[in-house]
Amino acid sequence: MPSGHGQMTHRYGVFAQARLVIDPEFRNSYTGLMKRSDCVLVRLSSIPSPAGNTFGSAFAGKFFVDGKQISQNLIAQHSFLGQGSNMNYYEHPLSNKLKFVENLPESIAPFSRFFNTIQDQIKAKTNLKIVAPRELSVQQLARVTVDGETVKNPKAPRFIFLVAPEGRSFSSEQHDFRQDFLALNAGVAADANGRVKKKGVRLFDVYASETFTDNPKVDAKRIGYFESKSQIIASDVADLRISFRHSITPREAEDYAGEYPVSTFNDESFISKCATLGASLADMQPNPKDPSGNTSVFFENYLKRGCGKS
Repeated sequence: MPSGHGQMTHRYGVFAQARLVIDPEFRNSYTGLMKRSDCVLVRLSSIPSPAGNTFGSAFAGKFFVDGKQISQNLIAQHSFLGQGSNMNYYEHPLSNKLKFVENLPESIAPFSRFFNTIQDQIKAKTNLKIVAPRELSVQQLARVTVDGETVKNPKAPRFIFLVAPEGRSFSSEQHDFRQDFLALNAGVAADANGRVKKKGVRLFDVYASETFTDNPKVDAKRIGYFESKSQIIASDVADLRISFRHSITPREAEDYAGEYPVSTFNDESFISKCATLGASLADMQPNPKDPSGNTSVFFENYLKRGCGKS
C-alpha cells in the first residue's frame, strides 16, 4: 500500500497464493496471463466488516509477472450495495462489472460522485462523451505473459465471472466469514511453510462472455478455475499493507437491464443520501472552485494524493 493510503472499503479478507488454470480448449482463445498464470495472490474480502449487518463478497487477484514487469490486478464483485445480512460468501457470482440492483438506491449516492469525478478526469483525454468506470478491465491480463513478454495482439474476454465451485456454500447466518475459508485448509495437505503439496482448494470456477449476464452458468462459457497453491490465511498486516489497483479501460457508458440508468448518477443524489453514511457537508458539497459542480472537496483532496492515478 502506498504511503499515506488506507483501505476505505473491503477492510477484512483472507489471502492465498493461487493459480489460474485455463481449460485446454480455451488456451488459444486468450493471450498473456489469461492463457496461464502460476503465481496469483488472491484476496477474498467483504464490505464493510467480517460480521456485520451488511455483507458483500469481493475478489482481488494480483498476477505476478517474471522479470521487472509490474504485477497486474483483477477485481470482481457482485454489487455495490452487497447482499444485506446474508453472510454466504458464495451467494452470487462475482464479476468485473460492478452491479446496481433495482429498488436499492442507497448504492447510487456514493457512486454518483465518483462517477462524475471520473467523467471530468477521463473525458478530457478521450473522445468518449460519458465513461463507464464501474466496468473494470480484463485487458491488462492479456497484454503480458507470465514470463514478462509483451503480447502484440492481446485477446481477453470483456466480462469475467467467478462462480462458486459445485456444491460450495457457506452459512448465511451472521458470523466471521473468514472462518469459512480457514476451515477449507483442513482438507489440503501442506508443508511446514503452508505450500500445498498436491491439489489445493478450488476457489472459483471462471466463466467468460462478451455480454453481461446475471446467470453465467447458463449464458457464459466456463473457461477454467482458480485453485489455491498455499494454505488460506487471515492477516491484519496484509489487510493493511497490500494494495490491489483497479484497472479501468475507458469505454462508453451504457444502461443495463434491471439497473438504474446512467442519468440517475448525479450530485443531487449524492448530496441527498450521503449524509446517512456519515459524510460531512464539506465532503458532500460541490467544490466552489469548480463551476461544473462535479468535484467534491473530498475527491479533490483524493486526487491530489494521487489516488485517482490508478
